[in-house]
Amino acid sequence: MVLQEKNRKRGRNKISAKLRRKQKNVIDEQTSKLREKQRELRDASEKLKNVKAGKFADEKNEGGALSRFSKH
Repeated sequence: MVLQEKNRKRGRNKISAKLRRKQKNVIDEQTSKLREKQRELRDASEKLKNVKAGKFADEKNEGGALSRFSKH
């Protein structure tokens, strides 16, 4: 039986790919605005979900495994 060597595909080691990865880590004004907007949308959707579920936005999350130990 002859074992065939596997064809291993390796990533390219191009400098442009490395620079893009490093550029992605840079936070500029546009990136910070985008993150803030996403955070606001997420908060608004959580509030809406809580209102639909009958919970109020100012209450803490009472669900979970340890909810029976909380003071009511």
